[in-house]
Amino acid sequence: MSGSRFTMSRDRLAELRGANSNEKRYDRLSDDDEPVPPMPTGRNDTGYHPPTPPSPAYNNTARGDRYAESKEQYEMSPRTQPDGVISTDQFFQEVEEVKELNKRILDNILLIEELHGTALTNINDEQTEENAYRLEKVVKQTTKLNNECKNKIKAIELSNARMPASSGDLPMRKTQHAALKKKFIETIQRYQDIERTFQQKYRQRVERQIKIVQPDATPDEIERVLDSDEPPQIFAQSLMQSNRSGQAKAVLSE
Repeated sequence: MSGSRFTMSRDRLAELRGANSNEKRYDRLSDDDEPVPPMPTGRNDTGYHPPTPPSPAYNNTARGDRYAESKEQYEMSPRTQPDGVISTDQFFQEVEEVKELNKRILDNILLIEELHGTALTNINDEQTEENAYRLEKVVKQTTKLNNECKNKIKAIELSNARMPASSGDLPMRKTQHAALKKKFIETIQRYQDIERTFQQKYRQRVERQIKIVQPDATPDEIERVLDSDEPPQIFAQSLMQSNRSGQAKAVLSE
């Protein structure tokens, strides 16, 4: 068993302690949040074309030209209104983008759960290092997606707050926002549950290993091993060198 595997696990446990406060921090936008690139709008910018002058005589062609001009000007107008309230079209687009982000986060959470399982079973150094690299990469990506999703939901909330109370769209927008926020919080809680499960299994496994090498180890001694950077590698070597090597191999290969 390599020290890098235990170091990786302790790093993940440290991340868990920070992750457990994510839900409480939801309603605050932190300046320290990792910046993320804007999501694509999915709407191509159109070039400006001078409007066709209307014909002096009223006819269908002139009416069609004026309609085309009006449509073009609408498409070129900002989708965020001057008072900071996003348009209805943009609102629904933002809702769909938040749903897609949440789906990607859930997919990553399932992958993290799988990599956690691998981290608890690998005893080959090469496999352990590869798994640790993949886990670190997907965790960073998930953190980035979490921040992006949280910020988009917060932006929708702020836009709703700027709408006049008499607006006919406001109840619908509030309902949509509440559903998005609820789903996102459920996703974060799922992530935290997976991290807690991994933490418990990791600690239980290390405790069993310690008991093999030092059967009379006290809880304080076990805590020191869990909190130390050096002992895990030395500890794994001691396991394999002990006269309980058969039991040690069984624990290391769990």
